[in-house]
Amino acid sequence: MGDSSFLDLTTKYFRQKGYEIERDVILEGFSGLPRKFDLFIRKGSEQRLVWIKDWKRTPSSVIP
Repeated sequence: MGDSSFLDLTTKYFRQKGYEIERDVILEGFSGLPRKFDLFIRKGSEQRLVWIKDWKRTPSSVIP
């Protein structure tokens, strides 16, 4: 994937789509415990919390 992390690439994607972005946001959950999110994105009245999981993926050529 080169020098860019998956988080950086995701941030770039949402910025290109016109979203305002906050990184590493911590909010209190229903249980009262803090929850950390990778991104908080906003565009107009739309708001989303995003967790980014950079899983180790197996190339499809390896799968039988």
